[in-house]
Amino acid sequence: MSLEEFDLLEIPVLGCLQVAHVRHRRSDQGADTFGVPINSVIITALAAIAGSLVGALGSAVGTWITARHQDRRDLLGKQIARRETLYSDFIGESARLLVDAMQHNVSDLQKLLPVYALLSRIRLSSSEPVLQQQKRS
Repeated sequence: MSLEEFDLLEIPVLGCLQVAHVRHRRSDQGADTFGVPINSVIITALAAIAGSLVGALGSAVGTWITARHQDRRDLLGKQIARRETLYSDFIGESARLLVDAMQHNVSDLQKLLPVYALLSRIRLSSSEPVLQQQKRS
């Protein structure tokens, strides 16, 4: 049957039937709110991609947090080691000067200079509570 065989009145009816048939076919396939058909393969692929992205992001954030805390621990460890060395030097120099003072009666202030330098370095690296405690003593 060709288009010429239909009357002019039958053409609009034929067009409506064709539109109704297309709408019915789309509803069988499943459509989103915009009327575009959704394929279940596309949904599965998008879910897999989103899962991969979330997994990668979680791994990256976890690595960043671990590295940040490890850097803080390393820095704190270095600060503690530096203070221990400084206190050890102070104690060693003070003990040497104590022995020297017991052996000699001469008051040579030049010999006290290294102890005062170490004490000043301790004050520079100490926290506020340590300095307050030192002032009370």
